[in-house]
Amino acid sequence: MGIKSSCAPRRTTIAAAVAAAAVLAPIQDVRSAAGLDPLPYRAVYDLALETAGSNSGITGVSGRMVLEWADACEGYTTTQQIRMRIERAEGRLIDSDFAIASWESKDGNTFRFRIRNIVGRDLMEEFGGLAERDGVRQKGIVRMRVPAVATIPLPAGTVFPSEHASILTREAKKGAKRIEARVFDGTGEEGLFDVVAFVTGHTPAGQTAAGLAGLDDQEAWNMRMAYFKVGDTSGLPEYEVGFRLFANGVADQLVLDYGDFVVGSKIAHFEALPDSGC
Repeated sequence: MGIKSSCAPRRTTIAAAVAAAAVLAPIQDVRSAAGLDPLPYRAVYDLALETAGSNSGITGVSGRMVLEWADACEGYTTTQQIRMRIERAEGRLIDSDFAIASWESKDGNTFRFRIRNIVGRDLMEEFGGLAERDGVRQKGIVRMRVPAVATIPLPAGTVFPSEHASILTREAKKGAKRIEARVFDGTGEEGLFDVVAFVTGHTPAGQTAAGLAGLDDQEAWNMRMAYFKVGDTSGLPEYEVGFRLFANGVADQLVLDYGDFVVGSKIAHFEALPDSGC
């Protein structure tokens, strides 16, 4: 969904979609209950600077995000890579490479993850481990392996990124305007957030004008997600993400808001992946 540098985004996941950007893919049991049809896919997004504060020192951003989601029979796999070049006013260029690989069980109870963040030639952060919960709305535990062996308790009601995405889709279909969840995204002790999603618009199927096969026939919802420290949804969020979420779990129009600058995106390539046959 990160970089802890004053010159680059702190975090870049979404559902988690999206996290970065977050990753948006409904899990199977919620899909069946809500009549959803998640689509395995690979998407490439071009990234560019939309706005920057006068004191940010940032004059340009360019890059690409590649996101792939697939059905692995017992669970769902996600790979995401964001390569970004940030231009500073003094002419300095900063390259960042943020990558996520994860697997989440279809019942939402198990989440394996590996996250790496490289700025320039330096490995700034790396996280890896296994998160498990006792069941839906039950407490859980994270067993970190990277950067060090450690355990992190998860409060009851915590969800992982793919289940979070399915909650967004399900509740949006019901007409909800505000959707709240407690989400663990894999980034260690700081990776637990209270996430509030605001549904700001709805487009019926056939009217999205996405111009992409597999998306134009889907209804969609415009959303803005704010990530807060646990228990503090009344204050300022740690960061925000905007996007349009299609009923099949694909997102476009991603906007990554890091406070002092905002990065927008456009889908450069999109393809549906073959059915796994599960």
